[in-house]
Parts: sequence; C-alpha cells; structure tokens
Amino acid sequence: MAQGSRTTFAKRQKEQARKEKQRAKSEKRQQKKLEGPGDGPPIEGMDIDGLDEPLDGPILPDWAVDDVPAPAPVKADKP
Repeated sequence: MAQGSRTTFAKRQKEQARKEKQRAKSEKRQQKKLEGPGDGPPIEGMDIDGLDEPLDGPILPDWAVDDVPAPAPVKADKP
C-alpha cells in the first residue's frame, strides 16, 4: 500500500506545481494588461516620420511605375 500513497503524493505535487505556474502566468498577464501598449522601446529601423500624412493611394517603387497601357474595357455580350 506504500506504493499507492507515493504516487498520490507525486500527483499532488505535480498538480500544485501546475496551479502555481498557472497563477504566475495569470499575474504576468494582468501586469502586462495594466502597463498597456506602447510602453516599450521603439522598434529599430522603423521610420515614423511622415506617418501623420494621409495617403492618396498605393505607393509603388520607381521600377514598377512604367508607362503601362491601361487594360482595354471589356464589352458585355448582349443576349
């Protein structure tokens, strides 16, 4: 019968460890939520100058802006 109590004790220890880990993660999430976004340092290489200006359309690189003819209009078939 000694073997049975040892496994029960091990299971109880594992369950307590799992609950403690879950509690720690919950506290960490709560702390992160209280801090809010944007408290960290800015991301390197990210240029934020001029982001307050509205865009008129997609910005294409120079190599993509060639004199490409517009596609011909598609005529609908009349029944």
